[in-house]
Amino acid sequence: FRAPVDIGWLGLAPGHGTDRAIWSLSNRPRRAALRIETQPPGSADAERTTQPGRGRRRIDIELADVPGFQYVDVDGEAVRRLEIEITSVYLGERFNDAWISEVDVFVLLPEPTEPLFLIDPLRPRPAADPPSG
Repeated sequence: FRAPVDIGWLGLAPGHGTDRAIWSLSNRPRRAALRIETQPPGSADAERTTQPGRGRRRIDIELADVPGFQYVDVDGEAVRRLEIEITSVYLGERFNDAWISEVDVFVLLPEPTEPLFLIDPLRPRPAADPPSG
């Protein structure tokens, strides 16, 4: 990532698409390792941790053999880099490849310092001007 982000969840769609006939032809991820590299508190934006185990975390996940999204709780603060390694697969019927067709990253937004909306739903709204013409 260009700047550190707080990640809540990761959505993974294992396999090739959602069409069950096509999906079953290729291998699908069964187990995967998520490697998360975080920015240490108080470090400069460009600085990254290079010491093993410091600022890095691994999450081992197991995915069900079903098409569609599956979600993983990441709970990562100040994430700089995220890697996904497929460590084992469900075997496909024809091809010797493995697919993750889509990855969704759910970034947690900071608490707003000002109200996002200044509309009071209980206050009556002014009448709109009638259209002219």
